[in-house]
Amino acid sequence: MEQQFYSLLTQVGKAKLVNYHVLGKTLNLSKIQVGDGGDKKGKEVFPTEDDTQLVNLRWEGSINRIYADSKNENYLAVEAIIPEDIGGWYITEFGIVDDEGDLVVIGGYPKTYKPKLTQGSGSSLYLKVLFEVSNAENVQLKVDPSVVLASQGFVSDKFNEHLYDSNPHKQYLKKDEYSSSQKQILSELSRLPIYPEVLNKDNRLTITKNGNGTVTIDKGQIIRWRGHKDFPTDNYTEAQRTFNIDNNKMYHLRWSPEKGFSLNDLEDNKYNPEKLDEKDKSFDTQYDDMLVAKIDRSSTTSLINSIHLMTDGIFINIVDGKSLETKINWSRTPRGYVVGMHDPDDNVKTDYGIVPDAFGEIGIENTRYNAYLKMVSWNQTNGTSGYLSARVRWEA
Repeated sequence: MEQQFYSLLTQVGKAKLVNYHVLGKTLNLSKIQVGDGGDKKGKEVFPTEDDTQLVNLRWEGSINRIYADSKNENYLAVEAIIPEDIGGWYITEFGIVDDEGDLVVIGGYPKTYKPKLTQGSGSSLYLKVLFEVSNAENVQLKVDPSVVLASQGFVSDKFNEHLYDSNPHKQYLKKDEYSSSQKQILSELSRLPIYPEVLNKDNRLTITKNGNGTVTIDKGQIIRWRGHKDFPTDNYTEAQRTFNIDNNKMYHLRWSPEKGFSLNDLEDNKYNPEKLDEKDKSFDTQYDDMLVAKIDRSSTTSLINSIHLMTDGIFINIVDGKSLETKINWSRTPRGYVVGMHDPDDNVKTDYGIVPDAFGEIGIENTRYNAYLKMVSWNQTNGTSGYLSARVRWEA
C-alpha cells in the first residue's frame, strides 16, 4: 500500500543542507505553509522532491518551535499554530520555507478542516510535522517573536525543565548553607560587603547585667549577617551568652558567625597586642566581626549595629571657637561632612570653617561614642569673630 502521509526534503532543500554542512553554516527555517491540494473540499496530494511550491497555498505563518525528535535524533519536529480567525478550508499538504523564501520541505497532511471564527466555531489549530535530515545540527529556527505563539506542549516542557532544575535561576545568588557547626560557608553570599545588623528597633542588643558579676545577652533577638543570614540569640545556650566580668577592667563584647559571642579584655595581649586605645578604629565592627558592646567597669554600653549608620546635627548661631558633640554610641567610627551652612549676623567672615571630623590643628576627632563639631569664624579685616549656623551629617 502506498504511503499517504509523508514528508521529504525538496531538491533545493537537499542541496542547501549539503552545501551548508560543508561550509559550516546553518539552514534557517522561518515559515510553514498549508494548502488544500487544489480542491476547496480538500484533495490528497503526493509530493515529490522536485516540487517548488504547494498545489494550492491557503496559509503561510511563522514557525513556533523546531527541535530534534526524542525518538529519532535525525528527525526534526516543527510546530506552528494557525490562529482562530483564519480558516474556512481543508488542509491536505504542507511545506516549510527557509529565510530566503525557498521551499525546503514538503509533505502530505491528513485531511483536516480549519474553521474560522466568523463561521461560529473558530479555534486555533496546532500543527506538528516531522521530517528527516542527516545533519540535524545544520538546521535551526529563524523566529519573528512578534507573531510566534507558544504551544501547550512547549509551555509544559519548559515548566517541567524549570521545576526539576536544581538551580533554575542562575542569575541570582544562592542562599548560604552551613554545616552543623556553622563554620563552613558554602556560597557567594558570604562575600557580600554588608555589615552585620541587629534587628531590634534601635539596632542594639539588650544585655542584662546580673548581680553575681556576670552579664548575659538576652534571648529573643536576631543578628543578620551579610544581609541574608539570620542568627537568633535563642540559638545560643545561656552559657554561650553569659560572661564573667571584673569591674576593674574594660572589655569589648563581640560576635562573629563562626565563633558566636566572645568577651575580650582590652589588656589581653592576644586581643590588643599593640595596647591601642579602646576607641581606636581597628576595633570597629567589620563584615564578619561585630562589636556588640563596651563594658567599662560599672557600665555597659550596647552599640548600634546597622548596615548604614547616619545622623544629622543642626546647629544655630555657633560662636567662633565653639566645640560641640553629639552622643551616638555606634559600632563604627563615623566620618562627618557639612551639608549646609549660613552666616546669620552682619559680620561678614573672611576666614571660617565648620569642622565635623579630625582636622589638623583644630584638635577634634570623632569616635564610636561621640561625633564632634568645631566652628571657626573670623573677619581678618577688622579682627572680629561672629556666628555661623550649619547642618552637619555623620555616616559610617
